[in-house]
Amino acid sequence: PEGLMAVATVHLESLRFSEPVRAQQLERIFLELAPYPQALLLGDFNFCSRWAQENRRLEPAYRDLWAELRPDRAGY
Repeated sequence: PEGLMAVATVHLESLRFSEPVRAQQLERIFLELAPYPQALLLGDFNFCSRWAQENRRLEPAYRDLWAELRPDRAGY
């Protein structure tokens, strides 16, 4: 594909009660990646692939690779 591609890594806030902080971090990350027609975001998100509320914060264009490859296993 044509155009620039961004590759970013993260280590989001880790404590379970820090969900609001992770939400702010993700918001900022997606703003930074928005100009790129293609982006790959890797790292330690510090939430499970089964935590619906936090997963709703992922931009729809992004896919959680763990959940795609191992839908039967929690992705902690």
